[in-house]
Formats: sequence, structure tokens, C-alpha cells
Amino acid sequence: MQQNRADDLARIADAKAVSLETHYGRSKLDSLIFLSRVANEQGLVPIWLRIPKLKSKKKDVVNLITKLMNEHKEQIGAPHLTVSFNLAMAESLLAMQFDMVRRDSLQTGLNLFLFGDIDEEASLILNNQINLLMSGVATTLADEKSALKTNVTMPPGDGGSLRYVQRYLVFLMSILPDAHPLINWVQMHYQDMDSFRHDFATWQHPTDANLSPACGIYHLKWLSNVTSAYFKSQKRSPANIELPDACFIRKQIQYEMPWAPLLSENFIRDYKVKEFCGIYGPAAPPSLPSFGGTTSPPNAPPPPPDTRAITMLASSTSSRTEGRVESTPRA
Repeated sequence: MQQNRADDLARIADAKAVSLETHYGRSKLDSLIFLSRVANEQGLVPIWLRIPKLKSKKKDVVNLITKLMNEHKEQIGAPHLTVSFNLAMAESLLAMQFDMVRRDSLQTGLNLFLFGDIDEEASLILNNQINLLMSGVATTLADEKSALKTNVTMPPGDGGSLRYVQRYLVFLMSILPDAHPLINWVQMHYQDMDSFRHDFATWQHPTDANLSPACGIYHLKWLSNVTSAYFKSQKRSPANIELPDACFIRKQIQYEMPWAPLLSENFIRDYKVKEFCGIYGPAAPPSLPSFGGTTSPPNAPPPPPDTRAITMLASSTSSRTEGRVESTPRA
């Protein structure tokens, strides 16, 4: 009897394995096992077992991930944190595209810039748009573009980047097993930076003080580079990929050492970093208006007197006075 029970469990496990392999394909399933740091597909978190059974993949993944993120935010002590997961992010998740295609392509991969601030009302509106779009009801092109849009928002330098880290953390808790090395690393990083938030907010850029308000952008860029490189390597290797020191940024700042990643000119231009710094930090002094031709600026002060003309006039008057003979009245 006990042997029959064991045989039944084995057949069920084999059926699940075949189902997952059929759905994901052997290559993606192996990558998922490597990423999850588990021995086999039975060790995957429930969401990966549920995805093959979903009818409307993207819509249901959006709703499922959003629900899981809301549950996990209670576990990390952030009950008021607003979370959002959109169709573009669901597409990346289903394709298992966790790493960025390029260092500057923030709209690819599930990087930290995608987990930006969004108020509760906007989150509800977005979810309603997604549900409407995926229900088969006729929608406008504007509605479809809005629902499919990948939002990349820049964090303010007052500790706002830490909210992105919290959202990223509850996302990882939804797709990876408990005590996963990356979850533990992000938790440690968040705790270290949270205790250092006031010093971090006053960080000064070593070469351009005008970029100091972008400390949150540099923070998320460093994290996105680290996590993207981790995912790219871990999905190809059964061995554990080492992560850098989770306290690296805080230590480097305390030691007065460089830590901020390089931002390319394309990144600065595409994501309007300089404009961002002008809003949240010291604005550049206003430039004087340009006046072409001989037009004078409005309300311009009168031109100074021509001293040469005055000198010449005085000289001429003196000459005329010296050359005149005054007549003496006769008695």
C-alpha cells in the first residue's frame, strides 16, 4: 500500500515535470531552476507551477504578481507601500528576461527603475485598463498604449530610491524561494541604506556638484547593474554566483571613495537627468536674454554721455572766447 502511494506521488511529480517542460521548454526551465537555486522543478515557488494553467497569461500574471507583492509587503513591514505590475513587466517575466539588454536600456529586463512610485488611484486605473484590454472588449488605441506602456520614473534624492528597493524586494519574494541569496542580499542592502539615508541624501557628486540631487538615480543604476549581471550569470550556471558587498555604497561614502556608476551621455539625455537635477537641486542661473541686431533690451538704461564730444565742445567754446575782443564802453 505504501509502495503504491509512493508510485502515485512519483507519477504526479513526473506529470508536473513534463507539464512544466512542455510549457517553458527545457532550456528556460533549466534557467529557472538555476535562477531559483533549487535542485529541480519541484523546488520552484508556486507561481511558476500556476502560470501554465492560466488562461489569459499576461493579464492573470499581472493580477497574480500584484496580489503576491501586496501580501509580501506586510512581511517586510511596509503595509502602506503602493505596488504595481504592468503588462510590459509581465511579458518580461514570462520571457524570463530579468537582465537588461544593454546598460542604458531601462525599459528592458525587470530592473529597479520599473518599480517606481505610483499612487493607489493610478494603480487601480492601470489595473482596470489592463483587465479591459485583455477581456476582449473593443478599446481605443490610446487605452491600449496606456496599458502597454513601460513607465520609467526617476527617484528623488531624499531617500525615494529606497521605496523602489522595497517594491523590488517584494517582487523577488513573489518569484524566488525563501532565503534565496538575492532576496537576502537585497534585504541587507535595504537595511544598510535605510540606516544611512540622511547621510546619503547629502551626498555630493565628486566631479559635478550639480548632479548631486541625482543620488537616487545613481543608487538604482548601481543596483540595476548588479542585479542584471547576477541574473545574466546565474541563469547559465548551477553554481552560486557571488554578489558584491551589500554595504558597498555606504562604506565607500564613509571612506570618501568613489562608488557611483558612470552614466553615459545617452542615459543622461534620454532620461533627462540634468533636467531632473534642475528641478530637485540647485538650478542653473538664468541666462540673459539675447537681443539681435541693434535692438536694445526693454527698459534699458540710457547710454552714458560721450565724453569725447563734451571735451570737443568745451575746447571749441574756449577757443571762441579767447579770440573775441571785448569793446570798452566810451565815456
